[in-house]
Amino acid sequence: MVSTRREILRRGGVLAGALLLGAAPGATAIGGTRARGTRGAPGRSGLDDARRGAFAALAAVALTDPALRLDPAAAGELTGSFAAEYETWPDERRRAAEGVLDGLSRSAGRDFGRMDTEACRAHLRGLGRIKHAEPDAAECERTTLAAAALALVVPLLGPADELSAPPVAI
Repeated sequence: MVSTRREILRRGGVLAGALLLGAAPGATAIGGTRARGTRGAPGRSGLDDARRGAFAALAAVALTDPALRLDPAAAGELTGSFAAEYETWPDERRRAAEGVLDGLSRSAGRDFGRMDTEACRAHLRGLGRIKHAEPDAAECERTTLAAAALALVVPLLGPADELSAPPVAI
């Protein structure tokens, strides 16, 4: 079962939804202005095995979140959908996504795609945790990375126009 973005917002609350959709304070969506530290690794380009693995781990975290309770087996399907979508993006957007996926491993100090789901979840929560009323640059970078990472997954969870669809009267 794939959840829609509307269900994510309903189950996770507005703050969680804002983080997932890249609307957290200081966050920018993929394709917008990149945060420092989210450039792809030098000498690498494209959706290589390490980046695919990082996305698959990210998808597993999103799918198995207690608020969603979705089947983790769908992570492979989401990774395939992401790879197909990635191929249609302009170079700048691809580089931004590569930078986010590389940033997850860099911030974890190890290959994000090889971490177990709970370690990935804990790492993402740590990145996304706002600790100060007026965050410094490093905290803004961390929260932006978390929001940008989740923004790679969320659009694949449901139809693109679902949030703007008119409500159905019952």
